[in-house]
Amino acid sequence: MKMKNKISSVVFIITVFSFLSACSVAQVKDTVKVKNQNMAIVKGLSAWNPLSVIAVQVYRIDDKKFKKPGNHEVSPGQHQIEVRCSRETPERVQRYFVFDMYLKAGHEYKPKLDMTKDCHVDYVDSETGKKYIGVED
Repeated sequence: MKMKNKISSVVFIITVFSFLSACSVAQVKDTVKVKNQNMAIVKGLSAWNPLSVIAVQVYRIDDKKFKKPGNHEVSPGQHQIEVRCSRETPERVQRYFVFDMYLKAGHEYKPKLDMTKDCHVDYVDSETGKKYIGVED
């Protein structure tokens, strides 16, 4: 019984820490739509996603690097977005993609995994359905 309590405590602490560490000035919460209609949001995909063990992290937009995964508010216009697609199990895989995208104000851009390929991601404008295909780096 003590072991069960320790495991529960560790899982709870890890979950709380992951929520707290996901905050940053350039990031917005998953549940929030575009707050500033003059900006676009580029989303990542957390590895805590119950539907997939694959994570998508936006690690650079133009010249700005991001160390923490999350969603990013970006001014509208042409941008180069670099992402890392990673999976830890059953074996570790990491792939990097570069997207040249024209972002529109008030739109959200979400990663779309291609499950027929090993850790492959495209982006979709959730307002228009337009698909952006990245170049593997």
